[in-house]
Amino acid sequence: MPVSGQWDPFDGEAESRVGEEHALMFVRTWAEEVLRHIERVEQTRRSVDSAYRMQGDELGIEGEYLQGEFRRLWAAEHTLLWAAYQLERWRDRLDRERGDTEREPDKELKRARNVLEHLDTADFIGDEAVAPPWEPPEESKKCKPRDPYWSLRKLGGLSISITDDGTFCGIASSDLRDHARDVVHSVENELGEEAADYLAELWSER
Repeated sequence: MPVSGQWDPFDGEAESRVGEEHALMFVRTWAEEVLRHIERVEQTRRSVDSAYRMQGDELGIEGEYLQGEFRRLWAAEHTLLWAAYQLERWRDRLDRERGDTEREPDKELKRARNVLEHLDTADFIGDEAVAPPWEPPEESKKCKPRDPYWSLRKLGGLSISITDDGTFCGIASSDLRDHARDVVHSVENELGEEAADYLAELWSER
């Protein structure tokens, strides 16, 4: 029940469709966010590349400035990946609400998300995050708990640096863009003319 005076985007919807309507709304929300963050990542990467090229110029670039640019890019790429993962989760929820066939999960996206989730407890060797040794607690060996670092271990470590190929955790931002486009295209007939026009405008700028 919405708070008095609060706008309810699903006011009047049939009870049986509330879950589907929410799932569709969140598919739109995260698809739009992925597209917006792709632009942010691309702009930030161009700024970082320009700063590193200028580092050797006569005037030079301060190291602290370069570090700040790196932090901006890392945060932008991390946020993009998180938004893409949310899009994947809500598309799965939408499928379940509609009784559609379960889709194959995006294993690369899930692995990258898991790597970032446990990055704060990883080991670091130089500028690379690596999976620490891990053994299940003695009292829980019977239930075989999963290694929390399995994704990082499978990835072979994560370089904490700027890649030259435009990837983050092994995933290209262009692949995330294409994924968002495919998901939204598959439900665009139900988004309404205004939403479809908005998404078309976002895509036309890329």
